[in-house]
Amino acid sequence: MNDIQFETARQTMVDCQLRPTKVTDERVLEAFSSVPRQEFVAPNQRAIAYVDEDLPLSGGRCLMEPMVLARLVQALDINQKDNLLVVGAGTGYGTAIVARLCGSVISLETRAQLVDKAQETLVSIGT
Repeated sequence: MNDIQFETARQTMVDCQLRPTKVTDERVLEAFSSVPRQEFVAPNQRAIAYVDEDLPLSGGRCLMEPMVLARLVQALDINQKDNLLVVGAGTGYGTAIVARLCGSVISLETRAQLVDKAQETLVSIGT
């Protein structure tokens, strides 16, 4: 898939998975619209990055399905004055989402391979 196809898939995720499931906070929807989820998964998973399913990561971990993550983030009612701690950050997708909503975020992850992937990806997308 190319960048335009990923942008289309990302917008489809927001319009067809998040909006119909009571995700109404425009700031949350904008965060999900702007974070390239395909960058947080293995290359062989990029084509399915926007399906509404958990995606397996290394070590038995997974990237939470977008709808569930969006509803959790919306329930937090995050604002720019908030400082967040993400425990079990995985590859950093949730960190990238909440970073667009809060003042600062610290993420913890115990698996070195996931830490490396998260750091690399977050830097590459400018988070």
